[in-house]
Amino acid sequence: MKKLIAQLQNCSLFDGYSVVELEERLRLSRHRTATFSRGQIIAAEGAFCNYLSIVLAGAVEIQKSLESGKVVTLQRLTPASVFAEGVVFAKSNQYPATITASESETSVFFIRKDEIIQLCRTDKRFLQNFLSLLSDRILFLNQKVKTLSYQTVREKVAHLLLQEYRRQASPDLELAMTRQETAELLDIPRPSLSRELSKMQREGLLTFSKNQIRLLDIAALEDFLFGS
Repeated sequence: MKKLIAQLQNCSLFDGYSVVELEERLRLSRHRTATFSRGQIIAAEGAFCNYLSIVLAGAVEIQKSLESGKVVTLQRLTPASVFAEGVVFAKSNQYPATITASESETSVFFIRKDEIIQLCRTDKRFLQNFLSLLSDRILFLNQKVKTLSYQTVREKVAHLLLQEYRRQASPDLELAMTRQETAELLDIPRPSLSRELSKMQREGLLTFSKNQIRLLDIAALEDFLFGS
């Protein structure tokens, strides 16, 4: 129980809760945890969703199967991340994509839809945290749409880098996603992403090594998007 409490305290849904308060919430609610091996499906696309879920350990990937047979990773979620918070309350509460464990010993916490409703009714702090979570997800999706609206590879890469610069508040960036996952997020081929990063490095805009990127000319990156 102590380990579970510590893991949940890192989740935005339980921001501000003490150990005692979380123990009480868990004691009164119906929930379960499950552990999955790498590649195991947690929830299949089209399956009905009755739980809000929190990644406790490992990582999960949200994947979409295309008509061509290609599987695209839409997002990678690490510990303390929440998923299905919107789907569980939708009229058509079916998973729009497949949720897969991407690391061995991936642990997920599941809490029933009716328990979420009860917590929102009786706990103002939880209600505020839940609404903040939904708002952040809407903003993320808006950013995703904006990224896809850019036409060139450079515009898409520049937008992502500036977005991370604002989020991390530093020109020294660490991308949580792999190069392949980043390319899929930007809707470009992985080789195109690698070529663009190399070109930007030659032009003195940045330096990079694996997932570590240092921005050297932020103004120039902004010019690619907003003009000089």
